[in-house]
Amino acid sequence: MHQAPSPFRNAGVAIAAIGQDFPFHQDQFWEVMYLRSGHITCQQGAERFAMHPGMIIIHPPRVTHADFATTAYLTYYLWVDSDMAATWPRLCYDDEHKSLERVCQSVLQEWGARNPDRNRMLSLLYDQMNLLLTRENSVKSSAGEAVVAAAEQVMEANYREKLTVGEVARRIGASASSLHAHFARLRGQTPMERLQEIRLRHALAQLHHTTLTLDSIATLCGYHSASHLSRHVKSVTGESPGRLRVRE
Repeated sequence: MHQAPSPFRNAGVAIAAIGQDFPFHQDQFWEVMYLRSGHITCQQGAERFAMHPGMIIIHPPRVTHADFATTAYLTYYLWVDSDMAATWPRLCYDDEHKSLERVCQSVLQEWGARNPDRNRMLSLLYDQMNLLLTRENSVKSSAGEAVVAAAEQVMEANYREKLTVGEVARRIGASASSLHAHFARLRGQTPMERLQEIRLRHALAQLHHTTLTLDSIATLCGYHSASHLSRHVKSVTGESPGRLRVRE
């Protein structure tokens, strides 16, 4: 029995080392890119986005974009030929259940398996992804998203300080418990984990682009000490700060 083709046009995994950037390019179809591990900066047109694990970015067809590796990274990418993609959020986080990650992994498995019912299964997976991304757009307009966005603004502006979750909550007029709940639902992480991601991004930029000592970078980026910074860098990148500088 003939099966109608699914909206997916390609699917794959991209693995790159630190400094191994993906140059500017355009795609014929919508590209859904899921960052599984590592940290990268995506440029889409004139805009740049700092990407963290569990984030999804949607690249429209024929829009120039590039990926710049802050650390070694792994991404899933799916090319989609569907008008519904225009309704999806350009940038979002997976939920606490990693629902979108599971969909991406299932698409990759089906794409490579070439089973007789492959197109039918891929179409079902597309429907699930469409539902999740469409729902994400409605969630982003909720009060919870406004609270999380306000907290992230406080973190970005004050990451050098010894911030606590309670202090961030106080500055935006929320409770610490509600902040934890909103971050878990909308970001799949704790507020402190998000703050540490922001600190790490700034610390890595200092490592790559300045000759400041580790003590100075730790102080500038809100770490307790140079050893605290070193442990965090190595836990995320797999390499010490000194090793990262040597590779530059």
